[in-house]
Amino acid sequence: MSKPIAWGCLFLLAVVGATAKAKDVQTEILIRVKTDGNIPVMLLAPAKAEASAVLLKAGIRVRWETAGRRDSNALRECAGGVADVIDVLVTERAGRKENPGALGHALPFARFGVRVVIFYDRVAAMQTPPSTAILGFAMAHEIGHVLIGIDSHTLAGVMRAHWDELDYARMFAHVLAFAPEDAEAMRRRVSQKSRFCLEAGTASAAVTGESHIPSLVSPSQLAYPAGERER
Repeated sequence: MSKPIAWGCLFLLAVVGATAKAKDVQTEILIRVKTDGNIPVMLLAPAKAEASAVLLKAGIRVRWETAGRRDSNALRECAGGVADVIDVLVTERAGRKENPGALGHALPFARFGVRVVIFYDRVAAMQTPPSTAILGFAMAHEIGHVLIGIDSHTLAGVMRAHWDELDYARMFAHVLAFAPEDAEAMRRRVSQKSRFCLEAGTASAAVTGESHIPSLVSPSQLAYPAGERER
């Protein structure tokens, strides 16, 4: 085999290997939802579909479960083929100390436990009957805080601090989306966690001969990229 052909084959193999490795990196997350109080169940399914759609546009695939299931409680990051697990609580009423006007809040720097809370009474007060679109976008907004790893807001899109009439019009038309920089930040962090899971599993398999992800180390402990916390 001539040298040009040999180098060409090596280059092709490298490209194929890199492509395969890129495909292995998952951007799927698991969201476990729990309700507290009188929450109409019929609203949750379309609201979750709305949140899934806007997150998918940003490159994040979502798997939903009901919190409290035996197999769900055992699942953590790096398990079940997902890069992150986020627990969401949809509560009937917002507490008195909650920020007036906020439809929910997030704990983007927490490692476990409920990291997103949605205030159903405030969502329901905005429109009669309650809007599944508003509920879904409220979920997506707070989940965005957790995925990006920030407690601040951006000037456009889903992550705005306060939606205006145009935002709501775009929301009801199903075209409101995450700003490109927010979508990129989410994909980067979720991919980073997924790579961590893949590398941890490969290292464990090399030692034990089994494919296993160490449970003592969480991808939540990964360092934030420079400037990730402050925007």
